[in-house]
Amino acid sequence: MKASGDEDSLRTIAELKAELEREQSKLRALQDIGQALGSTLDLDELVGILLARVTRIMDAVQATLFLVDDESGNLWSRFSHGGRAIDLQLLPGQGLPGWVQRTGRALNVKDAYQDVRFDAEWDRRTGHRTTSALCVPVKNHHGRTVGVLQVLNKRSGYFTMDDEGMLAALASQVGISLENSKLFLSVVGKNMELLETQQRLEQKVRELDVLFEIAQVSASAARLSDLLEG
Repeated sequence: MKASGDEDSLRTIAELKAELEREQSKLRALQDIGQALGSTLDLDELVGILLARVTRIMDAVQATLFLVDDESGNLWSRFSHGGRAIDLQLLPGQGLPGWVQRTGRALNVKDAYQDVRFDAEWDRRTGHRTTSALCVPVKNHHGRTVGVLQVLNKRSGYFTMDDEGMLAALASQVGISLENSKLFLSVVGKNMELLETQQRLEQKVRELDVLFEIAQVSASAARLSDLLEG
């Protein structure tokens, strides 16, 4: 009995150690991504860094970030890593990412072809077959869904509840980074507009100065002509 109890205790300790290692690995991954995303405000570079790390951390074959078009509300596959990148547009509610966009909830499926929400257009255009899929919403600071982060085909089995939590945490980082990048681009755009306005005003001032000088010269010439005639 004592030997059995010792074995159970050792097994429990081993399980706790394994769980601790998993949590520490997640923390390191989040810190790694946080530092990487904090290193640039360029949107393409930001998402490229993110998806490369997401693919590795999630043990997935491919990771894709869909962004919501502000005007149409459609989703478009702006960025992808780990597989063939394709430009795919989805209507609100279309496919697994569209369902996540519409509901604002995560979606974890073990066999995509057994789920009625799955749209096989991606597979038809890439030539790959989707098996497992995990999608989570990317939200801004107002809680509005601005994108969907998707990982496909976990290499070792299926995506777990732990994977859902990890991808949700990563999506939160994405949302913050997208907001920061858009804010940065907005400020840059406004500064460029102000600079262009300033340059146009300076050009107008120079033109007015020239006209004023011409007017002065003309007035002086007229007075000189009057004097000569007098």
